[in-house]
Amino acid sequence: METRKKQPAKKRRGPAPQGDYAGKAKTINTRVTPDLRGWLEKAARKSGRSLSQEIETRLRRTFREEDDLAKQFGTADAARVFQTIALTLNMIRNPENPEADWLHDPYAFAFAVDAIHQTLYLVRPKEATDPFLAYGLEGTVNPSRVAREVWRDIANSDPTLPLTNDLTFYQWLARKTKNTIPEIVERAGERANKSESEPRLEDDPPTNEEQIAMEQIMFPQRGKK
Repeated sequence: METRKKQPAKKRRGPAPQGDYAGKAKTINTRVTPDLRGWLEKAARKSGRSLSQEIETRLRRTFREEDDLAKQFGTADAARVFQTIALTLNMIRNPENPEADWLHDPYAFAFAVDAIHQTLYLVRPKEATDPFLAYGLEGTVNPSRVAREVWRDIANSDPTLPLTNDLTFYQWLARKTKNTIPEIVERAGERANKSESEPRLEDDPPTNEEQIAMEQIMFPQRGKK
């Protein structure tokens, strides 16, 4: 009597994807560590998604975040460097005014400028700089002019954010910046306009603000009881 071979049992599939995930049939087999699976399962329960939907959502988010970083900072690499600069600046404080951050204390700001320079210097490209080439580029690349133009655009922008997506990212960022830090934008805009129309010379007399700062450095005990 002929006997039939027992067929292996078919793997049971989960329910068909619904909603935004309906119609998706592509699968990826991968292995993850137990702790990562635990985090994914916990996140899936919290969001109400299936495990596979949670994985897809988070993978999509990483690509979107990289694109957003590139829009904001030029490249994802530049974004990480700027985040490192921000972390460094958050550690800068004036010992005599520790509650004020670098944007609101003139001495902490002076330290912050040096910290920014040092941070960028450490990540400079390995190739040596040709001083003659750099000098020749000054005619077409003017960092001071670029900085002034950016701050003028921000200062002159309309702080009202539209409800549509008609703005470029540059326009949107300018409006958002003016909307969120108007005081800082105002002083930057004033200096950007003045520095172009009335350039300071090395032998110009110090401004009242600079005079007060120098007196505080030279005579720290003055005014103290």
